[in-house]
Amino acid sequence: MKLTEAEMRMVFQIESTNQNAALNEIYMTWRYAPNPATKETAESLLDKLRPLSDQECMDLIRKVQTEYRLPEKARTIGEMLAEARQRSGAQKLSGHDIMALERFDPATREGSQYLHIQCGLEAAAGGVQQKISAPVPFGEVHAGRERDLCSG
Repeated sequence: MKLTEAEMRMVFQIESTNQNAALNEIYMTWRYAPNPATKETAESLLDKLRPLSDQECMDLIRKVQTEYRLPEKARTIGEMLAEARQRSGAQKLSGHDIMALERFDPATREGSQYLHIQCGLEAAAGGVQQKISAPVPFGEVHAGRERDLCSG
């Protein structure tokens, strides 16, 4: 597949590890880009990548990311990060993205909520949270010190 210089520059910056996420990333670029040329590049790139299978799409993205060289100095943070990743040869990590939508899955929600609450309590206590046998109302004295909204 033949990509233009602008399309290769856009693919060079993609952070995603699967086709759907990559297409969504390009779509968001198209949707929020103030520059008409960037919108046009994103739209033509979407048209080229949509018909490909996940494997073909990711192979093309990885090929561009390993072989492409910016014609001039990096202009954006995305380009600088992509350049640094390319120089280091570091492999992208796959797993939860920044939105971590997995936390809304009913099968994982209860455990992750408990873990999040427990980690927050431990961090606030400066270490491992001590077990309190019975709930103590806010403002009451427990273990020789007053508890309030701030100290939990």
